[in-house]
Formats: sequence, C-alpha cells, structure tokens
Amino acid sequence: DDDDDDEDRVRFAYLRTNQKMFDSMTAQATNHQQAANTIASFVTFVALYLVCRRGPFANALIKFVRTSPRASPSSSKGSKWKDTTVEGGREIVGDAELKYGIASRIVAEVHNWVGLFLGISALRDTSSPLWSDPLFAQNSASRLLIAWTTGFFVFDTLLVGYHSKTEGVGFLAHAIGCLFVYGNALVTGTHHLFGALFITWELSTFFLHVRWLLKEMGHDSGKAYALNGVLLFVAFVVVRNVGGTYASAMYWRETAPLVANVEARRGAISLPTLWAFRAANVLLNTLNAVWAYKMARGVYSRFFGKSRRKEKL
Repeated sequence: DDDDDDEDRVRFAYLRTNQKMFDSMTAQATNHQQAANTIASFVTFVALYLVCRRGPFANALIKFVRTSPRASPSSSKGSKWKDTTVEGGREIVGDAELKYGIASRIVAEVHNWVGLFLGISALRDTSSPLWSDPLFAQNSASRLLIAWTTGFFVFDTLLVGYHSKTEGVGFLAHAIGCLFVYGNALVTGTHHLFGALFITWELSTFFLHVRWLLKEMGHDSGKAYALNGVLLFVAFVVVRNVGGTYASAMYWRETAPLVANVEARRGAISLPTLWAFRAANVLLNTLNAVWAYKMARGVYSRFFGKSRRKEKL
C-alpha cells in the first residue's frame, strides 16, 4: 500500500509539472502571437495612412472635397501648417493639411469599426468567463481587440505627437492615456473586459469626423451640420459620459480588493501599475467631461444663442 501511495504521489507530481510546463508554453505562445498581431496592426495603419496621404488615391480625395459646390477654404485659426495662407482675413487650407486631415480620419475610422466589432464580439461571448472574472479573463476576440487597438494607439501617439501643435494637448494626452491602458492590457494579459467596454467610446468619433468633413466641404451652416452636431453630442454623452462613468465605477469596484491584497493580483499586475490604470481612467474621463461641456455650449449657442434669436426676430 505504501508503494502504491508513493507511485501515486510521483505520478501526481509528474502530471502537475507537465501541466505547469504546458501552461507556460501556452502563455508564451499567446504572448508571441499578441506581439505579432500588434506589429501587424501598427504596420497596417501606417500603410493605410500613406496610401491616403500620397499618390492618386490621396489626390482623388482632395478633389472630392475641393470640388464640393459649397467648398469652403476656411480652417480653424492658428494653423501651424506651412502651406496655409490668409486671404481676406480667412485661412486657406493647403493640400498638406487637408491630406493629413483626411488620411488620419480614415485610419481612425478603420480602427474604430473593426475595434467595435471585436469588442462587441468579446462581450457577447458567453462561453468565456470574461464577465465573471472581468480583470483577468480573456477570449479570442478580446485578445485580437487589445492587439489591434494597441497597434493603433502606437501609430496615433506618434502621429499626434508629431502634429501636436495642430492637434493640441488634449488629443495628445488622450492618445498617450489610451496607449498606456491598452498597451499594459497587452503586456499583462489583464483588463480585457474593460478594453472591450471602453472601445465603445469610439461610437461618437464617427460624428466628429463627419462634422470635420462637412465643415471642409462648406456645409457648416446647413441643417445637416446642425443635425450631425446634435447626434455627436448625444452619442458622446451616452457612450462616454454615461456609459463611461458606469464602466469606470465597475472598474474601481473590481480593483478595490487588489489594492490591499497582493494575492488577489495573481502575480499579473503590480500595485503601481494598478494605480496608473486608475489614474489613466480619471484622466480620460476628465477629458470626456471637458469635451462634453464644450459641445454642450456649442449646441446651446447654435440653437439658442444670440444669432439664433436675431434670426427669429
């Protein structure tokens, strides 16, 4: 009997060792695949940007905007582009600025819609423990999402950083904050549920890009522009301010036990990184609140401002 017990213990120890080796190899293979997917994502966005910025396709896009019946050459004040000139007190947008605006927005939209598809697919996968273990669980769709979005924000941070004088501090802070969040989710293999939840913020970006296009085509005083502005504001408040606040409250609740309990972190995430995640969450929600406030003022001015009241009179 003792010999049988010894054999069972040896067999159990052997199986346990093999299981650990298998788990380690699986984790390494997953990490390598994630790294490859992220690099492929980054290269895809760079290639798409160059196609939209240079060559015949870029020229066709420029022609489409320029030949609009109501095309307006005006741009926002304070442009830093060298080919931007001033005529009659108005800035004339050069081809370089317009190409950058078109290319960067096309790339962003490709990322957003693919990311939304992957995020929704991850959230709908009831066979995975993503909802029951929100900080540490993952599934195939969430892994693709994290790699896809990390690659995009590497590209976006470099692009916005290079054009920081034009884009402004707010967009640069947004790019860096998102790169930190999704990049750390990629490295640690955590936060996949929240990565899928927060990608829904990009639903509002579509209306922002439509607003820019309508303005460049000279339709910034028509009904379509006003309607799009309302849709932008509503979508922004719903998915970013309301939905974002709910998801953030859920995140802070789920991470509370990890702050004081080392074992609860499962060796996957350190306390400084956890607090950095929380700080990034506060930063991004603050940016959303500021932008929502500015949009609310814009909508109010559009429909109830002095110029609107004068029109009624």
